[in-house]
Amino acid sequence: MAMYVEDRISNFPDHIRCHILSFLPIQEAVRASIISTKWRNLFASISTVDFDTYLLCGLTDRNVDSFKNFVDRLLKFPDQLSLDCFRLRADEIASWNDGDHDFDVSGWICAAVCRGVKEIDLYLDHFCHTLPALLFTCHSLRTLTLVAKDSKIFEVPSEVCLRNLKTLCITNSVLVGDSLNRLISNCHVLEDLAFDECSVANAREINIQIPSLKSLYLDFFFSIGDSNYVVVINAPNLVYFRYDSVIVKGYNLSNMKSLQKAEIYIWFDSSNYETSAIHLFQGICNVRSLRLTIHEVIPLTSRFPILHNLIEFEFFGKEIWLVEFLHCAPNLKTLTVLLQDVAGTRWNIDPPSCLSFHLKKIKILDYTTDMIEIVRYLLDNSKVLEKLIIKVMLPHISYLTMNMSANGKSWLMDIDRISNFPDHIRCHILSFLPIKEAVRTSIISTKWRYLFASISTVVFDTYLLCGLTDRNVDSFKNFVDRLLKFPDQLSLDCFRLSGDEIASWNDGDHDFDVSGWICGAVCRGVKEIDLYFDNFCHTLPALLFTCDSLLTLTLTAKGSKIFEVPSEVCLRNLKTLCITNSVLVGDSLNRLISNCHVLEDLTFDECSVAYAREINIQIPSLKSLYLDFFFPIGALNYVVVINAPNLVYFRYDSIVVKGYSLSNMKSLEKAEICIWFDSSNYETSATHLFQGICNVRSLRLNIHEVIPLTSRFPILHNLIEFEFFGKETWLVEFLHCAPNLKTLTVLLQDVAGTRWNIEAPSCLSFHLKKIKISDYTTDMIEIVRYLLDNSMVLEKLIIRVNAMNATRASKARSQLLPLLKSSKKGLIVIL
Repeated sequence: MAMYVEDRISNFPDHIRCHILSFLPIQEAVRASIISTKWRNLFASISTVDFDTYLLCGLTDRNVDSFKNFVDRLLKFPDQLSLDCFRLRADEIASWNDGDHDFDVSGWICAAVCRGVKEIDLYLDHFCHTLPALLFTCHSLRTLTLVAKDSKIFEVPSEVCLRNLKTLCITNSVLVGDSLNRLISNCHVLEDLAFDECSVANAREINIQIPSLKSLYLDFFFSIGDSNYVVVINAPNLVYFRYDSVIVKGYNLSNMKSLQKAEIYIWFDSSNYETSAIHLFQGICNVRSLRLTIHEVIPLTSRFPILHNLIEFEFFGKEIWLVEFLHCAPNLKTLTVLLQDVAGTRWNIDPPSCLSFHLKKIKILDYTTDMIEIVRYLLDNSKVLEKLIIKVMLPHISYLTMNMSANGKSWLMDIDRISNFPDHIRCHILSFLPIKEAVRTSIISTKWRYLFASISTVVFDTYLLCGLTDRNVDSFKNFVDRLLKFPDQLSLDCFRLSGDEIASWNDGDHDFDVSGWICGAVCRGVKEIDLYFDNFCHTLPALLFTCDSLLTLTLTAKGSKIFEVPSEVCLRNLKTLCITNSVLVGDSLNRLISNCHVLEDLTFDECSVAYAREINIQIPSLKSLYLDFFFPIGALNYVVVINAPNLVYFRYDSIVVKGYSLSNMKSLEKAEICIWFDSSNYETSATHLFQGICNVRSLRLNIHEVIPLTSRFPILHNLIEFEFFGKETWLVEFLHCAPNLKTLTVLLQDVAGTRWNIEAPSCLSFHLKKIKISDYTTDMIEIVRYLLDNSMVLEKLIIRVNAMNATRASKARSQLLPLLKSSKKGLIVIL
């Protein structure tokens, strides 16, 4: 892609260009310095400095010192702007700390602090240095993220004051107890605190008392036998709490009244700490949503606290503690369970109150055969249950079904609540299935038997019909008759018959009674009929054309018998009519159109007309009209008459005929006109066609075999968007006839280059802001020059040369570039 663009970005103020550079990788930001003198050394003032793995792993002995000098210059450059973010994330950082090439990470951090950094993100893998003390007194710092995997013990200096820090995340670090507490206690506005996969050394207490804290994640690793600690939390504004650790000696969780969601992952080092676990849950008793995972559960000797606010509970572990939790969550509404090592011995308990009054949804994950008693218990005692979801491991599915149905109460019927829905709802459900699947539902139960005959959508597609054989074709015919003519059936929304195979069975022995099927659909009050007849030799039944319920009719009759409309037609509710690949008799066509009084969408696609003097479309309600007619050569002595005051979209794709009378199209917004000529005698007719659409705002014009113009086009005052495809002769005329044009798209053929010495159209001087030239060739250079010279308000010119081969495209760009460089216009792009 070659481009000539006025370099407006270089004129932006320094702080804006620095902000733009901050979105680039550091190496790309540095390369930007070669753009011009205005960009030189600007990279040193960017607001985000990010050294990632990709950059550092490319270092070698030859360039590592240059890299170090580059970083020093970048962070310590004079007159630099404040720094938003300093990020150093790489596994390779430790490999260069060999004595000869030590990276001065502490110096880089200090430099970032001196530049008023707001965010620091460090990944120090196998790093042997401590963090500089200056980091812990940085008043500008808002976010600190530290990953110190297998690095030196994380020690916090005696003086700490991070008074504006809101987010602190430490991962894979060894934390000394006093250091940890000293750090936390000096972050007075902290909102998000996370210790992920960290271990604590020499600590008797982990003390977190932060009134501003909203999110807390504690994932601590304690060595076996070394969990003699107490976790103290006082966070009155805490909304989210996650704890993932071995149970320690004690918990003091007070004043967590705002807690909305908690995730607890615990396991036990000693049964002595069972009471501590209870204290942990007492601290989160106000929670509304709880996810609990328990490893190595020990027997309970004391009860959990009552969690009155808990409405959503996910439990993963052994069933012993689940029983307790159901009794301690009286208002629970949603339960998700994944159980391990099911004992099945405690499910003779009194039903918890949540089952009787509130629990509406239960989800059991990874069901196995030894959970059947649990499922039975839940179904027996859940009085308000609306949904039970059981995700069955494949080897256990048959066992579950057998046990559900063998019980005297019929567990299958308890689960199959859909069968209790009213008939019209179940019919609506069936309408979304292929017809064969809908029929198969009849084996579910007696409630579903024959219900398929009352579904609201009947679709016979190619896939279904092509599977017919001599052995089953008669059965299929009988099935369709029963489906469409079944007694006491519901009304039919849609009947669709689509397939190339329909004609192959009309051989005398197996003729499909398509007319009878259509009549059956009409008698059921059908709203939509969609028919595809390929080489079909029958006509449509007269009953179809007097169907009061019909709203949409789509007919494709490729290679079929002439489409004849009976003398009596009344489709008084039809809103959409689409006819494709059909031969239409003139009188039949007009009779059909004139009797669709509320029609909104009318389409004739790839149709031909026989014995017609006039195509007459006068429908006040019409909003969209598409006419694609084929007329035999020499048989164009017809007139197209259209009166549609509410028409919004009009598409006409045909040879130009004798005459056009398009009146009262005042609402027209968009038109697509694709025309070609059989005779120059009809050039005036083409002008009348455009006079009829003179109110249009958006026009797409495609003209084949253009003839010389002897009369002018009408003035299209409302036209603001124009796409032209064809020869340049008519384009010149249109530019003069569209005084308010704003957007022009052009694809020209057989450029003559002789008419571009014309007076500039007014749209070029006052309104035309965007021009797009598709499939540019070298003989269009005069057109481009003319447009550039005369377009006074042009903002964008796009020239596409990508349809050429590489040699021609290069020649075209070489031809265009001198012209474009001399232009004063805003933006010119060559693609």
